[in-house]
Amino acid sequence: MIPWKEVENHEDACDKKTIKYHFHTKWRNNNSSIGYFKIIIDLASLKPHFGDTTQIRYSITIVSKNEYKDNNKASDTATVVDIPKNDMNIVDESLEKLKKQLQCPICMEYMIGKIYNCEKGHVLCDTCKLQLTECPSCRASLGESRSFPLESLADEVVLACVFSINGCKFTGKLKLLSPHEKECVHKQKTH
Repeated sequence: MIPWKEVENHEDACDKKTIKYHFHTKWRNNNSSIGYFKIIIDLASLKPHFGDTTQIRYSITIVSKNEYKDNNKASDTATVVDIPKNDMNIVDESLEKLKKQLQCPICMEYMIGKIYNCEKGHVLCDTCKLQLTECPSCRASLGESRSFPLESLADEVVLACVFSINGCKFTGKLKLLSPHEKECVHKQKTH
């Protein structure tokens, strides 16, 4: 069997697609959670019904078991899955850890653009790197070594505003999130 990465144009010819989606959920109790889920779509089974599968658009509705039973909001073939509260707490904790990893340990701003690392792997933002010659964490020299995986993650990740606990509904990529959080109208609210 040939690994899929070695097959030329595999993604275009494959009849199965794995798609990763971002979600942001606002629960009835005003708790908020964000995360990702994956769906595997068998495009070959859809072709007879839709023809050009590149033009298919769809949505996913998640309902509680009670809504499903009472209002029949989902089709008979839908599977209703309970997401245990502990699992949602794990997702929330993981996202908080991710947010902290994407903050420069010096200025505490989100690292947008170039992210540099010292020879031992500590990271810092482009702005702080211009002002330093050695790593503030371990005193190792700072060269031009960059953290490309972290840069890629910082460029793609979508996160909720830090003030979502105060009612802010904004979610966005870091380059939009950082300026939003500085001006967020929910910043001053306290509980």
